[in-house]
Amino acid sequence: MRIRKISKRNRSFLRHIGTLMSAKAIAAAIALLITPVIARLFDPGDFGIAAVWLSSCTLLSHVSSLKYEVAIMLPAKEDEADQLYSLALRILLAFVGIVAVVSIIAAFLPFGDSNAAGQHNWLLWLAPGVLLFGLVSIQESWLSRRQKFSAIGTSMIAGTSLTGASRLAWGLLAGSSPTGLIVGQLIGLCSRLSVQLWRGGGHALTSAATVSKDALRKAAREYKDFPKLNAPASLVGSGARNMPVLLLGFLYGPEPAGFY
Repeated sequence: MRIRKISKRNRSFLRHIGTLMSAKAIAAAIALLITPVIARLFDPGDFGIAAVWLSSCTLLSHVSSLKYEVAIMLPAKEDEADQLYSLALRILLAFVGIVAVVSIIAAFLPFGDSNAAGQHNWLLWLAPGVLLFGLVSIQESWLSRRQKFSAIGTSMIAGTSLTGASRLAWGLLAGSSPTGLIVGQLIGLCSRLSVQLWRGGGHALTSAATVSKDALRKAAREYKDFPKLNAPASLVGSGARNMPVLLLGFLYGPEPAGFY
């Protein structure tokens, strides 16, 4: 009987892994097919500015909730998971508010025109990008707790498809610009989040609104190792992956970053 239970559990685990891997493979195939066409419609410099924006969003989003979203899957009780969900969401909103203020101020600072920092417009899109990346990450943790991996996979495919379609439409109708690439990415993130909420994550927002401040403080103390250990480690790992694009964009200009 015990062997049968373990075998059943392993089959379920392998099925979940297969669902996510299949969805990632399909999303990667869609991106691979669309990218050569998009590369014909947009200039390398525009790609470079969009890449600097995307790398900045990705880097900041890794610490936007102080990794409390990772802890959502751990508690045995649902009310504790609701507390962590609410805590991660509120930290994200506060973090995005700070990013919005800093990025708006930085957009009006006198940068040189020879590098990606001189293109001020992308800074104004930084806060929306961090917000959407953070929300997607929180929802994915919540759906993983509920073992709704098909919803996560569907959201990946929808996000990649609409990102590519939006960029294609912008390039064909309005021509090359970094705004078109950035807006396309934001549309893809919005569609990804919408699918996640539609497929089972929407009720978590209602539960998060009813969590008391005392419960939030208790959850923050109990899972304090995540902001102390996981957040710095995640920031370093993300920095190692995104630093080449940021350095190329800020030191040598958007075109080298775009070609990279």
